[in-house]
Amino acid sequence: MACARNAPAELHHEDERGALTTARVRLLVLEDEQILTDRPISLDGEARIPIDAPITVHLSIDGVRYRFDSAIDRGRCPVPLNRHQSVSGISLRKPASLTESQRRANLRISMVGYDPISADMVRPCSDVPDACPIDAELIAGWLIDLSVGGALILVDQQRLDSAARGDRFFITFRLPSVAEPFHLLGSVRHIRLVEFSESLRLGISFRPWCGVRLRLDQRRLSRFVARHERHMLRRRR
Repeated sequence: MACARNAPAELHHEDERGALTTARVRLLVLEDEQILTDRPISLDGEARIPIDAPITVHLSIDGVRYRFDSAIDRGRCPVPLNRHQSVSGISLRKPASLTESQRRANLRISMVGYDPISADMVRPCSDVPDACPIDAELIAGWLIDLSVGGALILVDQQRLDSAARGDRFFITFRLPSVAEPFHLLGSVRHIRLVEFSESLRLGISFRPWCGVRLRLDQRRLSRFVARHERHMLRRRR
C-alpha cells in the first residue's frame, strides 16, 4: 500500500572514518518487510550509500520528529505509484518501531528541497573579533540545513585550508521569500569530511554580535522555519 502521507525523509549514513552522507527521499510505499522510496538526492550529488550499510532515517509526522534504524536492501528498483505509473527508487528494511528524535532546542530544517543557497564565509579580524577585515578572503559555501540556532554548511576543502572547533566566521546568505540577507557570526561546532568528495560539512552555531543583531535575525529565521514547516505539513495532507 502507498504510504499515507507520502512523507519526506532524510537518510543518514556514517562510515567507519566518520564521514557522513545525508540524502533526501520520499517514503512512497509501505509493505510487510520493506519501505520503498524514490531515488536519494543530496547537495553533494547522487548519494552513495552501500547496500546493507546501517542508516538512520529521520522524518516528521504531524510536526513531531521521528527516527528509525534501517539499511538499503536494493539500490535500484521500480516503485509503483498507481496502476499505470512507477518511478525508479530504492528499498529500505522496515523497522520494528519509531522513536522520537527531535531533541534540539531549535527545530532544524533541510534546505535540500530549495534551489542551492550560497553561504559566504569570512574570518573575523584577528585583533577586532567583531569586525571583518577589508581584504578578507571570501570562502564560498552552501547551506545544507538551518535552524534559529545554527546551520550546516558545505565547503570545498580547497577553499578552506584549515578549520577547527571554535573557529569563528561571519556568514552571509539569502533565504527564499526573505527580502533582506542575513549577516551572522558563527562558531564551528564540528567538522566532517563528505564521502567521495573534497568537501567539508561545518556545523555552525550562531553567536551574539553587534548588540541586538542576533535576536533580530533569529526572529526572521524563526518566521522562515515556521513557514517551511507549514508548507511541509500541507504537502503531507
